[in-house]
Amino acid sequence: MKLGAHDRLYLIADTTGACWPLRQAVADAVRSGIRLVQLREKQLPEHDYLILARDIRALTTAYGARLLINSRVQIAAEVN
Repeated sequence: MKLGAHDRLYLIADTTGACWPLRQAVADAVRSGIRLVQLREKQLPEHDYLILARDIRALTTAYGARLLINSRVQIAAEVN
């Protein structure tokens, strides 16, 4: 994937040390203009990660942002 000018600043979405809910943080970020979100929740079981990835994908799609999912190829394929 080639990164563009809008991808120089992106959100790494992870609940470690979070001050507010992850879904809300992602929604606020994409509403504010972030166009690249990396979902990083290594401790979540596959099923829970898939549910979260679908929710985050809906947000990124609604705001024209891209979603990066590392190390979980099947989930990345499922959420497109």
